[in-house]
Amino acid sequence: MSHAPMVPLLPSGPGGVRRGHRRMGPDHRHKAPKQGAFPLRKRYAPFMDREPTPSSPEILQGEKYTTRVLRVPRKRGMSLSVKPDGTICLCASISAREEALRVFVARNEEWIGRQLRKYEGLKSRFPPKTYAQNEVFPLMGEVLKLSFFPREDSGRGRILRLGQDLRVEIPVEKWQPSFLTEPQPWLAPHVKHFYKKKAEEVLPVYFSKWVDRTGFQPKKLILRSQKTLWGSCSGRGVISLNWRLVAAPIEALEYVIIHELCHLRHPDHSERFWNLVGTFVPTFKTHRSWLNSNQFAFDFLSKQSDLYHSKV
Repeated sequence: MSHAPMVPLLPSGPGGVRRGHRRMGPDHRHKAPKQGAFPLRKRYAPFMDREPTPSSPEILQGEKYTTRVLRVPRKRGMSLSVKPDGTICLCASISAREEALRVFVARNEEWIGRQLRKYEGLKSRFPPKTYAQNEVFPLMGEVLKLSFFPREDSGRGRILRLGQDLRVEIPVEKWQPSFLTEPQPWLAPHVKHFYKKKAEEVLPVYFSKWVDRTGFQPKKLILRSQKTLWGSCSGRGVISLNWRLVAAPIEALEYVIIHELCHLRHPDHSERFWNLVGTFVPTFKTHRSWLNSNQFAFDFLSKQSDLYHSKV
């Protein structure tokens, strides 16, 4: 989501690999949006002084764009954000007049247009999954084809990997020819469950491999469902990994593991930290770039798609 924070974020904790596609949006001083996305920087803690809950959104209908307006108590100035699904949000104070809101949106129409075109391009690259026969799914650097088969024995339905197939076996008494010709959206949570179980199986193996190679000793590993982080390392030495990494190439998921293990030595993103990462994975910039540019390839594993649907 392209946006400007409502208040400064306060760095806290050793570090984390972020997966959000974030760019600064226009604020009340009309600064140009900051360039660059998917930064690897210190993990940000929740706000120390939380912003009051915004009111229900208003709808501001302009000549070119429809904008949702969130009124926030004690908000100073205005800030725009464009979400990956194309929703345009304007955060403003309770006292801000409608005319001022319209002027602010009009001044930033060019920026809004750039963000919308960017996300339209991403939608072309990463269409939503339909769960149809022969649709492709990424798994640890390989591409698997979804395949439906009737299960002849008396067993229950199941999903398994068989060669280059992501095979869906349907009990024969429930088999329908439409499985081979029509999308099967009901399969989505079952595919997600398959990926999560696969992550629980393989990520600890790669983690143990790099604990041995680096010699760093974390307290423990936790697999989590982070929305904006690929991984993190707490001050107590607990490393968390996003289980969706199982859909990434092996080199990319290993980079995230190494990144977090190196935080046990350097709890920051200093030059010494990056030099240490580079001793274990000299091509880390390539893997970081891949995660940045392909984050929406994992959208089908999210609780809610960031690219095709969001809530204000």
